[in-house]
Amino acid sequence: MGNETISQKRRYTTAKIIVVNLLFVFLCMLVAFILTNLLFQSVVIDGTSMLNTLEDNDSVVVYKLGKYERGDIVVFESPLSYLETEEKYWVKRIIGLPGDTVEVVYNRDINKYETYVNNILFDEPYLASENQGGSTSEKTTVKEGEFFFMGDNRRNSTDSRKNELVGLLDNIIGRVIVSYVIGRRDGKFRFELDFIKRGK
Repeated sequence: MGNETISQKRRYTTAKIIVVNLLFVFLCMLVAFILTNLLFQSVVIDGTSMLNTLEDNDSVVVYKLGKYERGDIVVFESPLSYLETEEKYWVKRIIGLPGDTVEVVYNRDINKYETYVNNILFDEPYLASENQGGSTSEKTTVKEGEFFFMGDNRRNSTDSRKNELVGLLDNIIGRVIVSYVIGRRDGKFRFELDFIKRGK
């Protein structure tokens, strides 16, 4: 009788351990699902339109919740995604939000392109001098539910300066919060991690 009782207790303890372990695995999978599908997502940069802030083949982490501000870098569905030759998703910087007026002009006195938001010069310290230029844009008022976007590499970026392209706020996947490089590049192993500042 005593041996049977001990055996039953052992079976109960073993079953309890198995159940606890299964619950732990399930919770880990649930947390991983929430983090990777609801809060965060990893994206690989394809192209050079965000130089020098983001390079081709950089990886970025986007945060999917919260409101967006001018100057935020976002991943969103391309307004040209219906074309087979275009990428489905773009990575660009928000310049104007609904109700804003945006204008890009060329200042001959200083030989520089300048961006104005609501008739105020928009400070863009992230722009490298060699990447400025590209094209101008007439004064545009951003409509409700849309945003005006540009790439940091103004010489090589398809954005809201051209063909009245605008992004839809509802099509934003998330805001870029981290960029990282892990692996070989240019013949060398690189590990880099940069936190992207909020806004401009």
